[in-house]
Amino acid sequence: MRTECFFALALLASPALAQPSCGPTPEVAAELLKQFQERRIATGEMQPGGTLVIYATRDGSTWTAIREMPDVVSCFLSAGEKWRQVIVGRGA
Repeated sequence: MRTECFFALALLASPALAQPSCGPTPEVAAELLKQFQERRIATGEMQPGGTLVIYATRDGSTWTAIREMPDVVSCFLSAGEKWRQVIVGRGA
């Protein structure tokens, strides 16, 4: 699995942040692009707040899930391999 992503994001963490796997959103996005060639491909609003953002490579070989907060801080949630887009038809 992609544990190296967790450690790459941990390097961005500020001592002032509560979670060691968080960092400024622009830096997190830049690091995912630089280290893994992953780009933002999907988003969804989370409850009670924040946005779930999925980053993935063009071929879907790797992906990373990030929680973006309104204060421009993003936190690592998970990472994996073999991302697939599922198309849901009408009535599904």
